[in-house]
Amino acid sequence: MRVSATTSSRHAFTIIEVALALVVATTLMLGMGSAVLLASHAIPDNDSPAGAAANQLRALEIIAADIEEALFFTDRTSSTLGFTLPDRNGDGNPEHVLYDWSTVAGEPLTRSLNGGTAETILENVQTLSFVSPSESTNESLAPPVILGAEKIVKSYTGAGVSSYSLTGTESIGESFTADLSGGVTDWDLTRVEPLITANFVTTGQMTVRIEKALPSGLPDGTVIAEVIVSEKDLPSPDVFAWHTIDLPAGGLDPTTRYVVSFTNTGLGESAWIAYKTGLPARPDQAMVHDNGTWAVYPSSSMFIKIHGRERSLGTAQNLERSFVPMVEINIGSSPASLSRAVCLNSPELLDGLWELDFSIDPTSADLTFDTEADWAVQGGGAFDTGMLNNGTWSATQQILTQPTGNLTTPITFDARLRDTTNDAGAGAGVLLAVDRSGGLGANLKLHVARTTDARQKVTLTSRDGAAREEPLLETTVEAASDVDVRLVVLPANDMVSVEVNGVDHGSFQYELFTTADQGRVELFPVSGEVGAQFDHVSIRVSPTP
Repeated sequence: MRVSATTSSRHAFTIIEVALALVVATTLMLGMGSAVLLASHAIPDNDSPAGAAANQLRALEIIAADIEEALFFTDRTSSTLGFTLPDRNGDGNPEHVLYDWSTVAGEPLTRSLNGGTAETILENVQTLSFVSPSESTNESLAPPVILGAEKIVKSYTGAGVSSYSLTGTESIGESFTADLSGGVTDWDLTRVEPLITANFVTTGQMTVRIEKALPSGLPDGTVIAEVIVSEKDLPSPDVFAWHTIDLPAGGLDPTTRYVVSFTNTGLGESAWIAYKTGLPARPDQAMVHDNGTWAVYPSSSMFIKIHGRERSLGTAQNLERSFVPMVEINIGSSPASLSRAVCLNSPELLDGLWELDFSIDPTSADLTFDTEADWAVQGGGAFDTGMLNNGTWSATQQILTQPTGNLTTPITFDARLRDTTNDAGAGAGVLLAVDRSGGLGANLKLHVARTTDARQKVTLTSRDGAAREEPLLETTVEAASDVDVRLVVLPANDMVSVEVNGVDHGSFQYELFTTADQGRVELFPVSGEVGAQFDHVSIRVSPTP
């Protein structure tokens, strides 16, 4: 068998081919090098007009991106802009950014975050201005209910005393229609002053009450308010004197006739009461007597002073709120740049701001970055974070705003709170200590308490000139859970507007009392309540109108 072998051959490049390839490669390299050189010359340096414009554009983009998220302005001048931003690092607090230029030509524009080191975002700034025009809206508030000073609304104080011995289960009283000013919407009975003396045996008692009157002038049996008076508390036996008996009853109708009566409780003779007979008949006042059967005596009257306070409507007010819809940024570094950044949150212009959603320890919050915590525990000590649960604070401590101040400009308070137990008289409480000026101030107390039928009772009171708690509003919310309350305080008008669960309950005038305390807001459980809860709180202090 014969095997044949096949041999293959490879041809090398010729000298001409190699030379031609070198020429082509050299030409390509020269062309690419020229392109790179031209491109490098096309890129501006920082000192060129094009480079400066590019740097300004980058700076404007950074500033505008921050301004879009602004929540609250802390600094607002032509060369400095400071504001808060939503939480970016997950600590529950907002962030604070500050843009600042020294106003010296050639100095840089810097940006600092949360008080940290200032970083340069634009060199060689020749001129710069931040322009943040505001837009205003007016919030209309209902005319305030004005509670007048205490006055005598009915009386008889003549001469010629006859005395009536109150014994058994007898009653004596005065049927009357109050003498009130024009424009009164309703009035409050505060106290009565009969001319009275104790019996020699000071063991008796009597019931003092106010009721509506029938058309005849006799009591209709519906008791509005009553108190028990012990004989031992009356003026000395056989010495007639004007004696004050507190008998608070609110919301009385100006045109309705009422009866104030004094009834012996059956524990012996309780008092001697002065009265007068032989008077001209009066259509709006008469003595009534019950000695087994009620009777009217039009020509007789008790010696009595009936005190009350009138309510009337004041003038409706407007609260002007100002917001920042955009910021204009003018940077002059040759060439000049101009940008307008829209504030998506339209931050309100405020002199003070406190907000809590109870996701973090309130004593660690500092919304305005004034280096002081926004809240503190009353009396000092640590806040119990164990009482925070998914954005709800079950209050076992009292916390208050910091720093304290006068709070003499409009204040808007919003909160969601509730009482989860039926403890009588307890609940969730708020104190607004406001309008501090010249040694005077106002204390507004909000109280939310759960009722036995699982509703929420909302009460607002103010402290009057005699340091007594004066009721302004009492209402009941059908829902057993959340109560959303909004209070708008206008210190210049001594008035507060109230909204509960979206329902406008009108405005009320409050009184001032003597105090050296500073203005503040306090949140607390009332009377050691264990069911007081708060979900969120917002306190906004507007600038001087």
